[in-house]
Amino acid sequence: MKFSGKNIREFFFRAVEDGEPDAYFCNKCKGRYKSPKGYTNLTNHVHKCYGNGWEARLQEHLEKHCIDQKIMKADGTIKESTVSQSVMKSFYSSNNKELRAYQWIKWLALRNMPLVEIENELTRSMVKIEPFTAKTIRKYIIATAKETEKAIAAELKEAGKITLLMDGWTCDGASTHYIAIFAGYQHPKTKEYNEVLMALSPSLEEDDLGADAHIALFEQTLELYQIPKDNVACIIGDNCSTNKAISTRWNIPMVGCASHRLNLAVKQWIEEQPGVADAIEKVSILMSKASNLKTAARLRELTMAHHGVSLKAIKENVTRWTSVFSMVKRYLRIKKQLDDCEGLEEYALTKSEQRVITKVKEDFEIFNIVTTELQGKGVDLVHVRIQFNTLLSEPRYSSMLHYLKSNAEIVHSKDFESGVRKILQGIPYNGHFSDEEKAAVERLIDRKKLLAQQEAQNVQNERALTLREKLALNMKKRKRGDHHDATEDVVRGVGVPGNNDAATVGPPYVDVGKLICATSNCCERLFSEAKYIMLPHRRSMSPIVFEALLYLKKNIKFWNVQTVGQAMKAMVSSDEANN
Repeated sequence: MKFSGKNIREFFFRAVEDGEPDAYFCNKCKGRYKSPKGYTNLTNHVHKCYGNGWEARLQEHLEKHCIDQKIMKADGTIKESTVSQSVMKSFYSSNNKELRAYQWIKWLALRNMPLVEIENELTRSMVKIEPFTAKTIRKYIIATAKETEKAIAAELKEAGKITLLMDGWTCDGASTHYIAIFAGYQHPKTKEYNEVLMALSPSLEEDDLGADAHIALFEQTLELYQIPKDNVACIIGDNCSTNKAISTRWNIPMVGCASHRLNLAVKQWIEEQPGVADAIEKVSILMSKASNLKTAARLRELTMAHHGVSLKAIKENVTRWTSVFSMVKRYLRIKKQLDDCEGLEEYALTKSEQRVITKVKEDFEIFNIVTTELQGKGVDLVHVRIQFNTLLSEPRYSSMLHYLKSNAEIVHSKDFESGVRKILQGIPYNGHFSDEEKAAVERLIDRKKLLAQQEAQNVQNERALTLREKLALNMKKRKRGDHHDATEDVVRGVGVPGNNDAATVGPPYVDVGKLICATSNCCERLFSEAKYIMLPHRRSMSPIVFEALLYLKKNIKFWNVQTVGQAMKAMVSSDEANN
């Protein structure tokens, strides 16, 4: 790698912000240096500040952080703005011990490794990084997770409104029930919808899984991140009785997970279609028998000869309807090989059952299109409603109305969901929002924009403002970060209460399309990853370590070597205080 003058300026310096041209501060020594002609002065200072051989050390540092040839120009120099400031900061501010700890923690968390792996003789013989003991790295992991909470809290505070996405999970064979809590929010810089893991822990009283126990955990989590309850726009989760009770007792509206509703609707549809449930049960029995040791071996031979790949029978999972779809697809693919397996003749489907299964596969493919789309990040309520209505427009699926219609009994906060959809669609406020909907979505009003509207109304009502008063009004808006010129709206007659056009617009709302998601599938994805950590031989792992590992893995962008260094320093300070 080659480091150009521009690279040196970008990596090691920051511009002086007082408007003085060609003046820079050194990121390491904080000295002030000018470079009016090219980058010679800056390059000379880097040689003095970092010593001989800094190019080789920096190249090794970038390679450790996976900065590869993709960021290089044709002449071998590094492209500008391709190396993050956090990576560069770790080069000039971290010591070797902090970097070692960071690399070990990152490896353990991202690769789902047990902590004792750090003490494995073979692992130690293969790595160049000096290891720690498992006991020490455990402390660093927990401390780093706590330090990461600060960065996440700062971003959520800047974002303002958030949603809480939640679900529960109990690992097979484990005795602990974990509750996952994500925050959904509009990123303050990119303005896109974002999700971040806030907690994955048991309830405060492990023997209580009711609504009150969940509420206590949520309140403790909000307190940890210093988020007021008023900042929670809604909770998002499965449409179960516990979640509904949480919404009612906590007095926060609930958006029922659209994936959960579709799952229930498909299961009901299967039960109500003549012969479908019985045929699926026959397939389930057949696939279960085909999974026996000898039969499975024979099936692998036959499928290898016919398909060129060994295929096994897929069994049904009662949790999600998609497992039924996977089972049916596999059955239809290997039916001929199943027929050729000895001992399965008595479990074979009749011709009428075979016709039912062949036909229902087409319906399952339709349902799977919607299911797969709902897995996407940030799917909003309007799009879900459009897809559900399109599905219900087919008479064959009319029985799914019980779960999929907009005012279905399973929907807990009907007025809130309806109001959110109207906001997303831009439906006029007056005459189109019911009083109940207005009250339900009041928590979504953007207070900053509302204040700007009110100030604009004041300008409308008191046009005789002096120049001094107008300037003072502009200063107040600058301090709020609001650069909207309300006086221009007054001239145009837009967005001002009392104006005929504005009367239909109503109060200004936050960008609900980048705040409220229609599903809590992020929790399901988290639980899938959790299974790679909470393996059968690791089920004695403490909930604290388990949460810390997943927390760091899911929130990797919020921590770096500086975070680890701060955590290690905080541990030393704490130990000194205790002694």
